Amino acid sequence: MTLSKAIRRLEAAGLVTRRGASHDARATEIGFTARGRRTIAKAVVAVESADETFFAGLDPDRLQTRLRLTSELIGQQAVSDPAPASRT
Repeated sequence: MTLSKAIRRLEAAGLVTRRGASHDARATEIGFTARGRRTIAKAVVAVESADETFFAGLDPDRLQTRLRLTSELIGQQAVSDPAPASRT
């Protein structure tokens, strides 16, 4: 799925709005609606709850190691140059 298709779906669901950028006619600004912000808040709570349940058996040292490694992986992904995703 392309980014613009995903944004169209989010807009159709009432989660985001789009408008032309005032600084550049070629750009589009995307913002969350109140419903979108509420949905994000609920999702964060659900993910945090799932994490707590999933990782409940880890001792504090192992949990810190997991958090550190996850942060490293996210950082590496952010600076890498991934291949373009296929369009399906």
